[in-house]
Amino acid sequence: VLRSLAQMISSTLTPPIMDRYAKNDIDGIVRFVGRAIRLIGLSIALPLGLLCGFSTSILNLWLGNDFVNLSSVIVLLSAHLCVNLAILPIFSLNIIAKKVKVPGMVTLIMGIMNVLLAVILGYPELGLGLNGIAMAGAIVLSLKNAIFTPIYGAHILKQRKLLFFPSMLAGIAGFLIIIVSIFIVLKFFKITNIFELLTAFVCISLGYMVLAWTLVLNKDDKIWILARIKSFGIDRKSVV
Repeated sequence: VLRSLAQMISSTLTPPIMDRYAKNDIDGIVRFVGRAIRLIGLSIALPLGLLCGFSTSILNLWLGNDFVNLSSVIVLLSAHLCVNLAILPIFSLNIIAKKVKVPGMVTLIMGIMNVLLAVILGYPELGLGLNGIAMAGAIVLSLKNAIFTPIYGAHILKQRKLLFFPSMLAGIAGFLIIIVSIFIVLKFFKITNIFELLTAFVCISLGYMVLAWTLVLNKDDKIWILARIKSFGIDRKSVV
């Protein structure tokens, strides 16, 4: 669900990037894509952080105590997505610039590596079980999307290799803030029912959004977000 949500948001960003590319506005593309990575990272960090931080409580309340041991699998499958989903806007550059051959070859190679690594880490003698298979996917996907994709995106724009890496830090920082917050909450409170879990969700979410708005987002980000919200309201009124 989180993957689909991030991909849906990213797909709406392709036309603006395409428009700027057609005008050869490289600086505009850099600013737009950097902001998109930062905002998607911050947004996706919230549900990911809640899912990973409360994974034990969620499994216990949802499926029962017998499934609590799978909490580590949830973390391994989900934690890395705060980066690997945030960089989705960069994929638009590959298509717009007609630079899909190299990413396609890298994806094929990484897919083969994923299968091989999953077989190795899933080997019974290692005792990792499902954790090993989940770990293989996390490692390979992160090598491709968190390292290769932003570097190749910067190469397409003929910019410095580490251009998009600072924007990726926002999602990582947001995820870590939520995890630390949940750790503190669970240190003093024990989640025993759905109501308590939902209350924790709401409190941490509100605190995170206030913190992100006041300390993480810069003035330009806030203006851009408010403009999008305002234009959305106008569009809805015109439809009605």
